[in-house]
Formats: sequence, C-alpha cells, structure tokens
Amino acid sequence: MNNNENDEILEQLKLNIAAYKFKEEQKLNTLENKEKGGTFYMKKKIIMAACACLVLVSGIVAATAIKNSSSSDRGLGEGVDTAVENGYIANPEMDFVKFDDKGTEIKIENFIMDDVNLSTTFTISFDDNLIKSIDVDKISTIEIDDLIVKDENNRIIYSSLNKEEFEKYCKENDLGYKFGEFNENYMNNGLNTYIMSKTKNSVTLMYNMYANNMPKSKKLYFSFETIKITCGLEYNCELNGKWYKCVDVPEKMYNRSEEYYKVVSCTNKDFNAYTAKVTDTGFEIGVIISNLKRPEENASKFQEFCTATDQYNNGEISKEEYEKIKEKWYYQWSEDLSPISVSTTNVREDTVEASYVENESGEKFKSTLSPSRQAINQFIDETHFCFYETFSMTKYNATDKIKVVLFFHGSPVIIELEK
Repeated sequence: MNNNENDEILEQLKLNIAAYKFKEEQKLNTLENKEKGGTFYMKKKIIMAACACLVLVSGIVAATAIKNSSSSDRGLGEGVDTAVENGYIANPEMDFVKFDDKGTEIKIENFIMDDVNLSTTFTISFDDNLIKSIDVDKISTIEIDDLIVKDENNRIIYSSLNKEEFEKYCKENDLGYKFGEFNENYMNNGLNTYIMSKTKNSVTLMYNMYANNMPKSKKLYFSFETIKITCGLEYNCELNGKWYKCVDVPEKMYNRSEEYYKVVSCTNKDFNAYTAKVTDTGFEIGVIISNLKRPEENASKFQEFCTATDQYNNGEISKEEYEKIKEKWYYQWSEDLSPISVSTTNVREDTVEASYVENESGEKFKSTLSPSRQAINQFIDETHFCFYETFSMTKYNATDKIKVVLFFHGSPVIIELEK
C-alpha cells in the first residue's frame, strides 16, 4: 500500500469515525428513550472530529416506535425535560386553524425556546372524508415541507425553504437576506421531528428546530403551505394550503439568563476550564486541554491497521480477525481524536465511563446527547484540544457548589466549581 493510498484511507477513516461516534450517541439516546417517536430528520448537523468535519444535510435516521404525547419528554435530553416539568413551557391554548379546502386543521399545542432550541408540538386534524384516503395508523412520517419561522424583528429563526422559495419569501416580505448567507438575524439551523401520538383522525407532531444563539424573541410567526405524508417508503399524500399563526413567547423565555461558576480546583494542571454556566435547560462547560499531540503524528496505530488491511486483502487473516483489529483500532483512533468520553461505550473489551456533573446532593447528570446540544471536540492547534459539552443539570437542580468529572483517556479528571 503506497503513501497516497494510506492518505486516502486515513481521511476516509476520520470521516467514518466521526459518523460512527455520532451514530453511537444517537443509538444510546434512542435506547434510553426507545419509546420516543417515529422518524428523525437530521438536517445541517455538524459533527467535529479533529480536523475532519462531517456534515449531514437532510439525512434521515429512522426509529420505529411512536410515543404517547408528553410535553415533558421532547427528545432533547433530561435537561430540557426537567425545565418543562418546572414550568419552562408555553401553552398558547390555540384553536385549530384551517389549512386547506379538504378540512385539514392545525394548531400549536406548546413550545419551548432556549439558546439552541425551538421545540414545537403541532397537532394536525384530518377531515373524515380525507381519512378515507389516508390510513392514520399507517402514517410513518409527516413533514412540513416549507416551514418558516420568524420573530417580531424579522429575524428568521428557522427555514426549510429551497433557494427559489426563500428568495420569493424575502422579496414578498421586504427582507434583505441571501439564501445560505447566515448571520445573527438569519439562523443556520437543523431539525429533528417525530410523531408523538395518533388518534383516529389526528396526528401530534414534535418539531425540534435548533440553531446556535437563538434570539430572545417575544413573538414568533409560523407559516407554511405544504405538508407531505408518508406511509411506507414513498410519499403517498401531499396537502397544499396556507397556514399562518403568531404566538407570544413567555417572559421567562425571552428574559432567560445563565448563572456562571468559577473554578475552585482541578486535578489536572493541563485542563483550563474557560467557562461554566447553567441555564433553564442545561449546564455547559468549556475546557482547553494543553500538552496533547494531534493523533496524525502517531502513525504506528494507523500502520497497524493498514497492515491488517493488506493481510485481509491477501487472504492472510479472516474477516473476523480483520473486523476485530479494525474495531479495536477504530476505538483507539476515536479516543485519540476525542479523548474525553461523554457516553458509555464498550467498543473495546473494557467499558469507558461517561463524564458527568454532580451537585451537592449527590445527583449525577450526564451529557444530554441531544443533536441540538452545544458541543465541541476538536484540536485547535498542534498541542491544544477544545472540549465543550452540555450536561442535563439545570437551574432547577443546580447547587452553589458542583463537581465536574471528565473521563480523559479513561481516567477521571475532577473539576470543582462554585457560583
């Protein structure tokens, strides 16, 4: 195997590992919430792994179950669930609004808005005549195809419009935004959505829209014209109409704030916690780790894998032996790329523990593993690594003193913090 082939394989493996780590987190999230619903559309989710970034655009990760509707179980992790249970939720008490001439009506049941999420629950009601052509029990996905959400300052919070639709919308609404040129007034966003529950003639749909630095909006304007319904592998129904609604954002959401912690002690001198804050929906910590080497500089592990690849291709080892070497090497390379574990994994024979936050009551809070969470795992230069993660501790269960335990290459680093 020549150097060029090695380089190509190396780059592909970096992407594969990024995807693998993302899938493992999503698998854990799904297992922990296995009755949570339907189908997830992951859009514009960025996975960082050292120098390699894998961007998933309009990719689909499918689950099978459909969960009974629960406003405190939104698929965004325990931090958001805790906030909802403590009243951090808006209930517009809206009547159904007509969508089309077929008798379809829609309303917003509830929503929450924080720094990264706009999580909205829609209920779609179908007319009895339409039910004859749509078997609600067989509906697997519903997509609001051209949803756009803006606020009272004409900031675009979320958009699923294509370029032509977006330019038309901006022209009609006298907005100066250019498609794909994101800024603080035009959010670069993502989405996961699933069916929460069904009745004979209605479907309740969770729409989790996310972006960095959501504005502190006081009003939200929702509009769309197309709903696509899937039964099986292909769309079997497309509904066209018009739906527009304005909702008020509660003061606790547009006046949301964070509380900061300072470092009291740390068991590893190479760890510099540059920020630590708690909000209504989670706890975030950022750490710069010094005295590390980029994993590319350690070629021996990669060469071991290349040798095994050659041996497998030449018939010198079995597929089972090769898969075992690959799995072990994948884990080691993954650990080098992301030395702090945020989820429990058993890729190698022993089990790596997940990092957590602990309050003064002894309660432990792990990473939310939400696709919308604030998270960074990457080298920022040849010897410094940036780790940023969101944990499920919130203002409602935070204490004045807390302990952050980060498993670094399998060993705990303890950071003690206080407000």
